[in-house]
Amino acid sequence: SRGLGDVYKRQVAAAVGQPTMKQQMMRGALTRQQRELVDIKLAEFFYADNISFRVVESPHFAELVNALRAAPDDYKPPNRRRLGGELLDSECARLRAQDQPLRDALLSAHGCTIMCDGWDDIDRNHLVNLLYSTASTSFFEGTSQLTSEQSEDASSIANFIVEGVDKLSPPVASVIHVVTDTCSVMKSAWRLVEKERPWVSTTCCAPHVLNLLLKDI
Repeated sequence: SRGLGDVYKRQVAAAVGQPTMKQQMMRGALTRQQRELVDIKLAEFFYADNISFRVVESPHFAELVNALRAAPDDYKPPNRRRLGGELLDSECARLRAQDQPLRDALLSAHGCTIMCDGWDDIDRNHLVNLLYSTASTSFFEGTSQLTSEQSEDASSIANFIVEGVDKLSPPVASVIHVVTDTCSVMKSAWRLVEKERPWVSTTCCAPHVLNLLLKDI
């Protein structure tokens, strides 16, 4: 009677649309295969593009996976132009707004230092960075592109630094120190900056000088 009861239960389950034990096992096997395939493709992506394995432990990676689960079936990832364009600009603006209270709190306590350095990118564009720094932290202000003439002109570099000095206004304390490398253009710009803003002192970057000395040795 027990065997007939089990047959009856399976028939009833099939009639009302409930999966049988065999159907559940088949579905479980398919689910495991799908998960294994995703793991394999994920591993291939990490290996082929030389991505650090620790990325899978990042909370941002977990958020990405959750967002992809909720994405529509026709979702397509952004191309490199959008990643390096509007999405990057939007994220920078969001982070800047998020950090602004912290920037104001730390920079208002004491005077800060401007750290400035330049380089050429692979397209030979002349770029220069500007950071506001205190003993506790540094804040990246941004990167500006200079023309070929400006990169060789001490007056233009000095104006760029002075603009950085003037960006900080009360209640944020003013810039009292500027640090750059020791190239001739920067050294000429030092004197111009100190003349325009007499309370500012300009000095060379000690690690940069040490690096030059070690290269000479």
